[in-house]
Amino acid sequence: MVIGEAVFEAARMAIMDKAATLLPGVTVNLTCINSKCVDIPTYNAVYDLAEEKAEEGTVAVVVAVLVAVLGEVCSGASVAAAGVSNAKKIPIISPSSTSPSLSQPDFFFRVVPSDTFQGSAIADLLVNSGHKNIGLVYEDTPYGYGLGFSFIASFTSHGGNVPVVVMFKKGQGNVADAIRQLQAGKASSTYPLDAAFVATGNVSFVAGNASFVADFLVAAKAANLGMQLYGGDSSANPELVEKIGARPSALSNFTVVAPFPGSAAFQQRFADLIKQGSADPLAAQSVYAARGYDAMTVLLQAYAAAQGPKDGPAIVAALQRQNFTGVSGAVAFDKNGDLVATDKTYVFGQHTAKGGISVEGFVDIANDGGPKNGPEIVAALQRQNFTGVSGAVAFDKNGDLVATDKTYVVGQHTAKGGISVEGFVDITNDGVRVAAAAGR
Repeated sequence: MVIGEAVFEAARMAIMDKAATLLPGVTVNLTCINSKCVDIPTYNAVYDLAEEKAEEGTVAVVVAVLVAVLGEVCSGASVAAAGVSNAKKIPIISPSSTSPSLSQPDFFFRVVPSDTFQGSAIADLLVNSGHKNIGLVYEDTPYGYGLGFSFIASFTSHGGNVPVVVMFKKGQGNVADAIRQLQAGKASSTYPLDAAFVATGNVSFVAGNASFVADFLVAAKAANLGMQLYGGDSSANPELVEKIGARPSALSNFTVVAPFPGSAAFQQRFADLIKQGSADPLAAQSVYAARGYDAMTVLLQAYAAAQGPKDGPAIVAALQRQNFTGVSGAVAFDKNGDLVATDKTYVFGQHTAKGGISVEGFVDIANDGGPKNGPEIVAALQRQNFTGVSGAVAFDKNGDLVATDKTYVVGQHTAKGGISVEGFVDITNDGVRVAAAAGR
């Protein structure tokens, strides 16, 4: 699967770039098992990792012992993986799983926002594009219904209508039936459809090597459906262009919304890496390469920053404090381990001939066009993490300063009323005195 290869190669690239500096003297091993986005193989892989503390997993970081798992790339498989990681207290970070059901304050993190935000981003784009009545075609999977109903909630809150909803079971999409229902919706005198949104992960990696999205786009073109079509991040998969094959005109009115694929400099470096290896050349076009790179980067940084004994809870605490600009954009997590979305998280555009996305612009997920409000400022405060004149400044979920071994000092009053500092107080009580006054 191309997205898996892209994530793996990007994670490997991050290790080459970052590990020696962040973890000097530590060997970081990266191994991979292809779960094919299926829940039971994913569950078994993560369970084996947790039990054996060893060398196999969806994608695993092994630093002396297993400390974290990087994966899964699909939401349904991530739901299975998260159950094991929570029970075994092993951090897991996904580069691409977006289902809202994964938003829990636990050991699961992701460098993409929940589909609550993606659905809102797509709705904002359609509202700003002047659409009023949308037909929704979605797959009954954690990804499909999560994205589809998040879209409905946001689009209708802006005054839009979703009068036609076509649901199909996993791997059982009926393209002809979907086209018929959309055509009927377009002919409606009450709420005539002017666009359709397809929410499914069934792009290329399904039984029989079929692709609902590719077949749907080709059928829509043949039926002269005559409306703008939209897809979410799954439809940004470069394999879609391969599936369309000699019928590129089917993509001419198909716009996708996906996470920012990274700077041009990163994309070129990654493309060069793919050329030098044995990965599928399409991996160079994946929008999730940048997310794979940042997922590994944040894991390495969190492990380096974690307090001893650097176990799962300590790494999770360090992950919550991460706040930096990666190759994919701003990286910081909310209390549920979800990436905090900004107005530069999502882009929209169309497929290039090579399978990438020609970015036309960013999606304004706030859709406010004006001053920031209270909740936005609070969210920004939660992301702050810097060294001020008083020391480290970062907040926990309650808005309290996160204390460190350099937060408190001990000393006595001076004649002028100040404090003569004798040393710092070791609040972690681990026996390591961080700093002390000279001569003590």
